[in-house]
Order: sequence, then C-alpha cells, then structure tokens
Amino acid sequence: MLLEVTNLRTSFFLDNGELKAVDDISFSIEEKQTLAIVGESGCGKTVAAMSILNLVSLPGRIISGRVNFEGANLLELNNDKLCDIRGRKIGMVFQEPASSLNPVFTIGAQLRETLVRHTQLNKHEISARAIKLLGDMDFKEPENWVNAYPHQLSGGMKQRAAIALAMCTQPKLLIADEPTTALDVTVQAEILDLLKFLKEEHEMAMLLISHDLGVVAELADRVTVMYAGKQFENASLEHILTVAKHPYTQGLLKSMLHLDTINNDFLEVIPGSVPDLLDLPKGCSFHPRCSLKESICQEHVPKISLHKNNTLCACHLVTNQY
Repeated sequence: MLLEVTNLRTSFFLDNGELKAVDDISFSIEEKQTLAIVGESGCGKTVAAMSILNLVSLPGRIISGRVNFEGANLLELNNDKLCDIRGRKIGMVFQEPASSLNPVFTIGAQLRETLVRHTQLNKHEISARAIKLLGDMDFKEPENWVNAYPHQLSGGMKQRAAIALAMCTQPKLLIADEPTTALDVTVQAEILDLLKFLKEEHEMAMLLISHDLGVVAELADRVTVMYAGKQFENASLEHILTVAKHPYTQGLLKSMLHLDTINNDFLEVIPGSVPDLLDLPKGCSFHPRCSLKESICQEHVPKISLHKNNTLCACHLVTNQY
C-alpha cells in the first residue's frame, strides 16, 4: 500500500470552540491508483489533504491518527525528512495556482529551485529540465515561457505551471486539490486530459480533491465521500456512480448535470447547506437535509462499517446487503 490514512482527526481551536474539520477518516491508496475525495465546500476535503502532508497551521492541529506513506508515518517525521518527501515523492497541486506560484519569480526560477533542492542535476541539466517540464505541460514554445512571471500567464497556463512544479521530481503520489476550479469548460477538459496522461505516463498514484462528481468520474478508481468533516461512503467509482447507498452521495449524483436533464426546467439540489462545524446537529450531521431520515438518525451518530465489495458506509439506513 502506498498511502494509508487511519483514524485521522484535525481540529481548529477557535475562541468560540473546537472546529472538527477532519473527524476520524480512514482510507488507502495503492500504487498507480486514483482516489477521489468528494463533497461540498466546507466538508473538510482540503484540510484532509493538508493533514496528510502535515501542513496544517495554527490554530489548526492534527489531533490523532496515522498517515503511512511507504511504511513511514508522516506525522512523526521531522521537518527535514518531511520536506524531502513532500517535494520528491509527493507532489501537490493547490486549489488556487496563486498559492503555489511566487509572483516575484519567473516560472523557470521556481522550477529550477525545486530541481536544485530535490535532484542531483547540474546547472545545465536543470535549465533543460525546466524547459522540458513546461513542454510536457503543453506549453507552446516553452523556452519562451520559462522566463515569464505568473501574472503574464492565463488561468489555464498558471495551473499547468503549478502542475509542472508538482511533477518536477516525478512523484509517486500527486495530490490535486480542485485542479479545474475557476477554469472555463474547455480548459477544464484540457487539464483533466493532462492529469490522466501524466498519471499513465509516470505510473503514479493520485489523490484528487473535488466537489464535482463529473470530474471525479473522469479520473478516479475509488471515491471517498466527506460531509461535515466525516467520511460517509467509500467505494469503487463504479459502485458510487451506480449503487451508491448513502442519501448524501445519492443527492450529489442527482445534482449532476446530465444530457437528459439539460431541457428540464430545474436541476435537483440537496436542500439546505453544510452545517456549521462549531454547531453540528445531534445524531447524523446530514439528517436536517435528508428526506429519508428516521428517529435514530436524529439521536445517534452512525458508525462507518464495512459492507460487500469492500465498500464502507456510515448510515443507519444502510444494511449489510450493500
């Protein structure tokens, strides 16, 4: 197993209480596999990714759990070893390219800095590698763009540059946090195609963070569904798309735009919104929005349990026949 996350808990300690952003989630990723974490904004997806890399800053704190990568618990490593793994074996594409691109340095300078830190290449090889990386990201005439600053790039080009930074050392695991957010439809498709190509070309694993099941369906092998910091469902992509059992997952699927819904007057949505993590409802955190809720849902928090076909689900209404 390449990555194994076990009982991970991350909280933010605020003046008005403890905000449980990631509340006891577990999943694993095999080599060359793509796992997607999906859910609405505010469900804890990005915090889960940042926790894996031990990048949570105050007032946040990882409370407990294990994050085993190639057998080593990343939460127990010192900063030097962590920095080596982050840049060399695990690449990260942040949700907003501006988060990973320094506006005062050229794209080439940022690529070269990463290559100097994590490779043994000489100066000439590093310069050539930086140009090749941009070419691999479909930059036309990459030797011209290597000296460009981030503000000179379009949104799609910034995202490609951010992916190039993450791919500098051909990592074994790429974490992509909402890689198509704020891009137009055409550019989104190009970025998805690029990620699929890179995954196959470099035979790497991927952790994809997304609120869009359409994006997930393009890339994922397996899917974890999060809601209000908790893990609600974990199954293969095929199971999620065809026989998802959790009412929240079913709601996400119904809210997807399909060809047969384009001519409808409205698109189905899940009523309400994600609850305040400082003031969660009693019982299942989804029950105020769930049309199938029963009395038990309003009183007791469901435990996630293993069902058929190596699927996990946390719902009082789902039986072991899943």
